[in-house]
Amino acid sequence: MFISRQLKFRHGIERTSRKDVLSLSAAHCRQGIALFVVMVAISMSLVLTYSFIRSQSVHLQINENSSRTDWAIQAAQTGAAVAIERIQSTDWLGVDETLSREVHADNEGTAYYEVIFNSISSSDLDSTPAEASFMLAVESTGFWASAKNPDEIVERRVEVIVRLKPRLPGRTIRDGDSDSASDLISNPGDYDQIQSYALFASGGDKSLVLDPADRIDGAIWLKNKLQVYGDPRWSSSVRDEFLADIGARFATVGAGGPTYQHPHPLAGSITFYQTPANSVQQDLGNLGVAWNKVDSQPEYPTINYSDYENYQIYAGGFVYSAVDPGSRIDRKELRPTEDNPLGIFFHRGDVSVDDDVIIQGTLVSTGKIAFHGDHSHLSSFNWKDDSGIEVLSESSSWRRLPAIVAYEVDFHRHVQVSVHGAIVTKRRMKGAGGSFGYENGNQVSIVGTATALPGQQPYSVVRLIGSPDLALLNGRGDYAIWLQDGESGSWYEIVGIDSLNHQLTIAGEVTHTAATNYLIRLNRKLFVDLHGPVSGESHDINRLTEWEFSESLWSDLYSTWEDDNRELVQNSQPEIRFTEWLETPANFTGWPEFYRTYGLNIEPTFHLRHKGEIEYHWSPPFFEPYVGTGDLSEFSGFRWEILSWQEIQ
Repeated sequence: MFISRQLKFRHGIERTSRKDVLSLSAAHCRQGIALFVVMVAISMSLVLTYSFIRSQSVHLQINENSSRTDWAIQAAQTGAAVAIERIQSTDWLGVDETLSREVHADNEGTAYYEVIFNSISSSDLDSTPAEASFMLAVESTGFWASAKNPDEIVERRVEVIVRLKPRLPGRTIRDGDSDSASDLISNPGDYDQIQSYALFASGGDKSLVLDPADRIDGAIWLKNKLQVYGDPRWSSSVRDEFLADIGARFATVGAGGPTYQHPHPLAGSITFYQTPANSVQQDLGNLGVAWNKVDSQPEYPTINYSDYENYQIYAGGFVYSAVDPGSRIDRKELRPTEDNPLGIFFHRGDVSVDDDVIIQGTLVSTGKIAFHGDHSHLSSFNWKDDSGIEVLSESSSWRRLPAIVAYEVDFHRHVQVSVHGAIVTKRRMKGAGGSFGYENGNQVSIVGTATALPGQQPYSVVRLIGSPDLALLNGRGDYAIWLQDGESGSWYEIVGIDSLNHQLTIAGEVTHTAATNYLIRLNRKLFVDLHGPVSGESHDINRLTEWEFSESLWSDLYSTWEDDNRELVQNSQPEIRFTEWLETPANFTGWPEFYRTYGLNIEPTFHLRHKGEIEYHWSPPFFEPYVGTGDLSEFSGFRWEILSWQEIQ
């Protein structure tokens, strides 16, 4: 119809009026618009229908995906909760254990979890390696796996950061805790008793050989013979006079028992397993030293070197490898690291320690450790950070590992060495006997009172009270400070000076929160200063070479002293003791320079001091989960503190 009319219009246009043409065009437009409206309506209806169907499908898919994600998250959360409970149980297999379990299954799929235990980097948490070693990342991954399509898996992950809170004897007991529960591993044998002595000798024909310029501050346990001042070739009468003088000058018997002033060679009582010979009893009587005999011998543990080579801090924890420092350590600073948080340095064979060595941790050798050089300072790790702050709450009171573990330890004569920590030997400690003398420098004698606090090992900071003049000092080790501690004290090498704030940095770990007396003077040229218990089979501390001359020469010195005393008596002046006479350089006119400068005195170049305020652990690990029975069973296992819990994927 529309097409025929178009044809008619084209052929008959000249006979059609303008009005007819307009009427015809309007009719045609109305018919086209109507058709277009119908077509649009149909199209929109189809679009709406398709959109509705599609939206329903998407909504269904979203619901399904959400459900599957929920199952994965719930599985991850369940795994984390199970793992937290697991690490607090006594049957936890440790960080190498992997936990997995199915938590849900239906026709659509299965939900399950897998848990692994990861270490924490100290850099991630801005902590020390030791602090990070007590932390654990519990990583729980939850899965939903489709039963219809094996490639369709939804995965979510939860990470929980926890920190071990070992329970130790003497801690503050709070609700939910028991003082019977302890995670501390017991020391083997009788090491707890052994470490209470400054020196312990389990055997040897001569358990201890001690000579002039040696001093042991603390109780001693000896199985066999003690030899005191036996190396100088003097007659028994000269020797007896010398020992009696020491006892009269430096030993005082009071109501609380004897006290021994510096530099008495034996500042403590001695326990013998075998009754000492009469001659030894006489020597101790002359020195004023108390002794007793016991009928049982403490069990000295066996050194298992492998416990140090690859070690754990707590049972089931991560395994760390000690660092091999090599057979010669010279001009090195060895400290704990991420991979070696306790600072254990292990070498199979002999080790030579030379000049300018700092070790924070434990030096272990299956052979002999020989010290040859100057300015070497070793400190057993004290569970503190570089600022002297506790790694964990109350950790500064925890046990420490020994500073040295070896078959044998040998201090050569020409050394400057300090060791802060226990020394454990399979055989013995020997050596020292360095010549007495002072470093070159300005002669000073500065006295006063001071406080001291430890900083980064092996250093401490001493604050001098008042405004002493420190202009003549230097921090190169040429000067030392004596800090009084009870009837005794110790010398510490000065390695830093802050004149503005009247502070010194010293090599050594020392705490004096209350003011104590000090003296600053030139440092000794040679010294071995040990702060901590020494144990082994036997110990031989050398004589100074300057004491080695003939018996006849000793007799001449003794006779000259007697003549001088007779002259003093004739002049109505008090007599001088033999030891004091030997200390006077003026009595050695014509002798070599050493005697004309220092005389012969017993100021120690070897000083062992142990007060028993620090406890030591024989070997790693330190902690194991407590196992309680009966009413105490609820306290079994480790205790962990949750630091964070978050979904990480």
